[in-house]
Amino acid sequence: MIAILNIVIFLIFFSFVLGLNYRIVRQVKHTPILEANIVIIIFLLGFNLLSVSFITDFYNFSPSISAIGLSAIAYGSLAFSSIALAVIVIMQKATPKKLRTLLRLPIIGALVGFYFKDERILYLVVGIELLLTLYFYAKNEIYNYVFRQQIKALVGILLFLVLTINKFSPYSLIGLIVFVLMKNQIINHIKLKIVLEKSQNDI
Repeated sequence: MIAILNIVIFLIFFSFVLGLNYRIVRQVKHTPILEANIVIIIFLLGFNLLSVSFITDFYNFSPSISAIGLSAIAYGSLAFSSIALAVIVIMQKATPKKLRTLLRLPIIGALVGFYFKDERILYLVVGIELLLTLYFYAKNEIYNYVFRQQIKALVGILLFLVLTINKFSPYSLIGLIVFVLMKNQIINHIKLKIVLEKSQNDI
């Protein structure tokens, strides 16, 4: 019975990953600044990398995945991509030059993850999300929508952390799904922000 439940969870998560990739790729096609698209795609790639690592580790598809620290690299890239998305939200005007600078963050995150190669990187992810939540809470009057999505993302990643540490896999994927769904809402906000700025500049 448990094996069947695990397979069902895997199929649900796999379908979610495919649907999210399709949705974000469609969003990217309608975002007018290339560098913003790259930041969003890197976030998506970090999530995909984490998903592959998580699934292969749990279902023992490829024991060598953990040996190269793939999951830690994915955590680092995802966490620092999340910072980049937050910076785009608060950026006065998203320009290609500013966004090119942000492209360094996911690379730094991947290197940090490669350096840790253990569960400390997961604590770092949660710490970063907590700091982002506190920041948007302090700026709640300006970024109310983003704050509401960010606090839900924090709940999701905390759920993922607790269930992962207590070996409740693959149920921890529920927390990861909540986290990424809320980040996708922030990406929607970023897309709207950039499109509006571009239209104002064209007037």
